Amino acid sequence: MYSRVCLLCIIVTLSLGYVASKPGVEENDKIFSVPLEVIHPRDIDCEISKNVSRCEVELSNGNSANVQNFQGGLMSIMEIGIDKQTFKVQLDTGSEILWVFGDNCSDENKKCSGHTKYKLDKKIKYKDFKIGYASGAVIISKVEDTVQLTKDIIIEKQLFGAASDTTMDFAWYDGVIGLNTNTKSGWPSVIYSMIYNKLIKEPVYSMNLIGGTTSKKGGEITFGGHNDKLIKGGHGISVRMARGGKTITQMTGLNVGKHVFCGKKRDECTVLIDSGASYILGPADFADFMDKVLRAKRDNQVNCKSINKFPVIEIMFGKQMMSLEPQLYTYMSKRKCYSLIYANPSKLSHWAFGLPFFHKYYTQFDFTDNREEMTFWEKP
Repeated sequence: MYSRVCLLCIIVTLSLGYVASKPGVEENDKIFSVPLEVIHPRDIDCEISKNVSRCEVELSNGNSANVQNFQGGLMSIMEIGIDKQTFKVQLDTGSEILWVFGDNCSDENKKCSGHTKYKLDKKIKYKDFKIGYASGAVIISKVEDTVQLTKDIIIEKQLFGAASDTTMDFAWYDGVIGLNTNTKSGWPSVIYSMIYNKLIKEPVYSMNLIGGTTSKKGGEITFGGHNDKLIKGGHGISVRMARGGKTITQMTGLNVGKHVFCGKKRDECTVLIDSGASYILGPADFADFMDKVLRAKRDNQVNCKSINKFPVIEIMFGKQMMSLEPQLYTYMSKRKCYSLIYANPSKLSHWAFGLPFFHKYYTQFDFTDNREEMTFWEKP
């Protein structure tokens, strides 16, 4: 997860017990597909500049508030505990820890106000831990309870964090669910628990978003497999993940026309495939170059009539080429168009491909032992 300017945010409603055609989860031998619902904050009320976003949004308790540097991305609904408290959590392939706000996070702290909070046992003395993100930090206490993502995916004794403080603004959601399997933190992720407890058919999940960046048709996330109907041609491009289940891989090249930004002449080619990012992040020289080519204004606004003339971003994995067309890395709202390209603030990787990438490529994350790979399929 990175610091995000609120250009494109997608809310995912993983309704407990939902099926694509009628209420319920689509199940096929421990393969669960859940629909995604789309919301664009630019269509709500956001004032955006290069480094800051200010949005008036509806909090999880129904009240509205102005927040700064709101974090966009994918959001699901889950239940925790015997009393089945309901939380809205962001799905983040770039991290592994699940955390939600705890009731030790006082409403006097504006960043904690308006959220559903996990009820901690007052008899237990908890130890605080700090989670660092590019956009800030969260202070959490380690707790253990039953976590339910769908009526069929129930994880007992799942470790997660109850947040007592944060430097970041969380508006629509009450926490973050990390979806990689890195265990160096000592906190087994939810997807790791699904695999270990054999709750899903295969140790994989896949993500699909329908249409371009302005589409409101949603999509789906599938736990335990993928949907063959969403694959064009059958053969995808498979790349190895970084060790430990991090969704980081290595490109062999990235070009814009004749301009090379990684490849033979550049070694800055690590890329994070990140559902927690609403845009395409790259080194500062790449972002500056694209700003000049697109003639982007301070708020990243571009000329809508020029989009079809903007260059294609060519990406190489091994000897296989992928591409991001200008219709994917730009976004239209209220008859204005914006670039979704920004400089990457993180030191974890040089690049991050967020939701524009998912709009074009159906992506599977495979955590099979000794393989750990991502596969990208172009959609029909």
